[in-house]
Amino acid sequence: MKKIVILYPIRHNDYGFYSDLIHKENVKLVSLKRNPYSFLLKNLKLGKGIKALVLYLLRIVKYLLDKIIIDLGNIDFYSLPYKTKNVKVILVMDFALNAMDNFNVLNKCKKNKDIKICLYLINQIGFGDAENREDVQKLLQKMNSFKWDSIFSFDKHDCEKFGFQYMGFNYYSMRNLKSVSNPSKDLFLAVCYSKSREKIICDVYSYLAKAGVKCDIHVKLWNEGYENMIDGIHYITKGFAMMTYEECLKKALDSNCLLEIIRPGQEGPTLRYMEAVCYNKKLLTNNSQITEYPFYNPQYMKIFDKVEDIDIEWLTDKSPVEYYYKGDFSPVHLVDELLCN
Repeated sequence: MKKIVILYPIRHNDYGFYSDLIHKENVKLVSLKRNPYSFLLKNLKLGKGIKALVLYLLRIVKYLLDKIIIDLGNIDFYSLPYKTKNVKVILVMDFALNAMDNFNVLNKCKKNKDIKICLYLINQIGFGDAENREDVQKLLQKMNSFKWDSIFSFDKHDCEKFGFQYMGFNYYSMRNLKSVSNPSKDLFLAVCYSKSREKIICDVYSYLAKAGVKCDIHVKLWNEGYENMIDGIHYITKGFAMMTYEECLKKALDSNCLLEIIRPGQEGPTLRYMEAVCYNKKLLTNNSQITEYPFYNPQYMKIFDKVEDIDIEWLTDKSPVEYYYKGDFSPVHLVDELLCN
């Protein structure tokens, strides 16, 4: 049986992408952990000669540990080159690429000509001024430092701009959870702060709160010194994760409508769109491209350009919503396509 190995960063092990794949026999999920050897050397204050000796000794230890790992039949990222039997595709998620110190492991795997090593971008990188952001520049630099067999993206704009291969919306695993029959909130949003989205989030909240709409809005701040906080919005300043995805999803299921705010120039959807479809929620969005997406239904999805466009009565109405979703976004389809081609 041909298999696919998917590399993901360990901090994203609760992300919605993976759960459909956990019990698939032809899929191996490998978390990308920090290389303890490079981390140790980076923090050792030693001369070059001593560092070279330490590195040599660590390589011996690593070799012995890898042999033990192999004998036990376990796979981790650093022993991956020795465990490529029956592997057809190694798929690297974009967050995993950010976590890589170098491409030594993938270069070793690439010696096996039967294996395709591909990159999958589930974040848009070509919108607005995104290319000028430091994190995007680092990602692009790493992308260009390795010879990929294919680079996939969910976003048509990025595919046209950078020559990526379009793979559609197949990176979300629906959880076995049901919406609350009588949700306590009218609107839910969880988002990381960005300057380009600050004003519209504040405007939407202020407008809806004055109208008596029950909003549950969570904003992750990267800097604790942020001053423009509005009472009623939940700001999170400590730790990397805003909340676990399970916590986020439970809050979404306890709301009548999900709010999606994209950055200027962004064309791809966020998780809020997929959650709305999977869990039968209304969606309020500033993404005009949504009319081209699968499952678009003007009865359940509304687009706004300014806050005055928002229909309060529609937002708070709790009539049943039904998209008739049948697992269309599941990464199982992605795996099947990659292994068949």
